[in-house]
Amino acid sequence: MARFTLRSCTFAAILVTVSALIEKGTCPLHLSVNDIAKHSGLDLTGKTALVTGGRSGLGYAIAEAMLQQNCTVIIASRNRMENILAVARLKTTFPAGDVSYHIFDLEKFTDVRTFASSITDELAHLDYYFGNAGQSTSSTGDCLSIPMSEWPLTEDGYEQIFQVNYLSQILLVELLLPLIRESENPRIILTGSSTHGLACGTLRLDNGNRIEQTCFDTSVEDNFMTKLPIDHPIDSSFGCENLPFGSYGLSKYLLIQAAIEISNREADSGSNVLAFPWAPGNIYSSLNLGGGFCCTAIGPWLTETCKMEVPNVCPLDDDGNQYDHQWWPYVPYSRTEDRCLPNHGAKAAIYAALLASHSDSGSFLTTYYECEANKGLSSQGMTDEGRTKLYNEALMWTRVEMNDTATKKTKKAAGKKTSKHAKKKESSKSSKK
Repeated sequence: MARFTLRSCTFAAILVTVSALIEKGTCPLHLSVNDIAKHSGLDLTGKTALVTGGRSGLGYAIAEAMLQQNCTVIIASRNRMENILAVARLKTTFPAGDVSYHIFDLEKFTDVRTFASSITDELAHLDYYFGNAGQSTSSTGDCLSIPMSEWPLTEDGYEQIFQVNYLSQILLVELLLPLIRESENPRIILTGSSTHGLACGTLRLDNGNRIEQTCFDTSVEDNFMTKLPIDHPIDSSFGCENLPFGSYGLSKYLLIQAAIEISNREADSGSNVLAFPWAPGNIYSSLNLGGGFCCTAIGPWLTETCKMEVPNVCPLDDDGNQYDHQWWPYVPYSRTEDRCLPNHGAKAAIYAALLASHSDSGSFLTTYYECEANKGLSSQGMTDEGRTKLYNEALMWTRVEMNDTATKKTKKAAGKKTSKHAKKKESSKSSKK
């Protein structure tokens, strides 16, 4: 009896400590994404979340956490079979969960529009949008396997990663915004990356100053803004050739800036929509099989510019010892309790969705800095004016117009839409797997 009482008291003390940490605006490293969701105390019955890239990795972890809180979840990716398998696994974990899937392809603007139209027809409101789908530097997750010059252009005429990770993300948000605004407390959560700090340095556009990168400062001659959009393969015209990281870090930087701009625009218009950029850290997933490839392993030139010296996202072994951060610190088989896997890395996304305050909207939140607002954000010369100009140009590149029929909110007949999605809709006939 005494032992039971002691253990009960210890467990209670742990819960109090965790709750106190979360209330202070943190997502402690030792917690999982499901822990963060649980401690929100929210019952999301009647709420709907759309998670792109939800078939695996970070998106799957996000879907699990939201289902745990009784949220209706729609996952979306371009791979039909993997979507089916993901829904089946989620239903096994949450037999009563309301989860379904859609198919779409971020490489095609037409497909993004079709997908957005399908979601708009299906739902009366969208409470949480997790823009998590994206393209890594190669289809295998090995950032060194495909030379930069081999990255293709999309049918819309843009470099593939630039379109998938940036332009199509903005297009989809804009098309979904009318639906999102119908929710009482909607949130947009866009997946960035710690590699956003590579944006200037990787492309060698740091204006000769490898410490204080300013390539997005519009007052600087020949700043990177003048080189956008990327409508041809990245090569020597950007100051580099066959650089293995491609435009990944750049695309994530631009997406982070877009999330900040969306937050500002919604606030200025009196909307109740909150928007958050976030980053997981170097988490092992299908898009990042290297799972911790440090800049220090690439060469001395990049170590001066990449600013990737972030805390180990899974810092302790079972004995409480810190791993050596110099040598593959995130390889999953050297870790325990999934501390390097998506279930750990997605914490900042769930924190942004369920726990972050209204005043934090537009803040960059990361798992590796325990959700401390804007810690680790690398501005690289971006200004408010530059951010607004960049977003307006992205709207032109994606051909979003004020009278776009896909963005018009039409009244639906009562009872036409429900929160159930038992019928799986495939929003495109993409044959990509």
